[in-house]
Amino acid sequence: METCAVIKGGTRVFFRPIKPSDEALMRELFYSFSEETIYHRFFGVLRDMPPERLRYFVNVDYENSTAIVAVVEEQERERLIAVGRYARTTDSDRAEVAFVVQDRWQSKGIGTFLLNYLIEIAKKHGIGGFTAEVMSDNTRMLHVFEKSGYNIRSTVSGNIYQISFRFDNFKTEA
Repeated sequence: METCAVIKGGTRVFFRPIKPSDEALMRELFYSFSEETIYHRFFGVLRDMPPERLRYFVNVDYENSTAIVAVVEEQERERLIAVGRYARTTDSDRAEVAFVVQDRWQSKGIGTFLLNYLIEIAKKHGIGGFTAEVMSDNTRMLHVFEKSGYNIRSTVSGNIYQISFRFDNFKTEA
């Protein structure tokens, strides 16, 4: 379930399932985020990432929840630059999806690749669509969903878009 993509700028990025041994790399990724990126991903300002929360992020069951990390080789070591995940919602065939890309790697197609890769995995696990919550000023993330090719349904509550789409509801050209 590992794959590679060449992103804007020509960098090769590897995408693979997260594993418990990624805890230190996830900590490093979190502390590399700008306040704006943290705010958009976690809907508030977080100053630290406690070990128990990191353990939660790196331990998934790959049946009801999945997490994929984007990895590059920098200075002869592996570095996480993004993570995307979904978790199946109860009483539904949908899953909530979320992802975050390290600031200097944003706007290079990583979020789009992660979304499409997670859709591919979710379909194999019987998931019929995704939901997401996106802050209204997170234009990059909103753009990723808009250009996904799916008929997106969205409602706004305060400054948060509630987004949903089904995998069998792809846009058709008129």
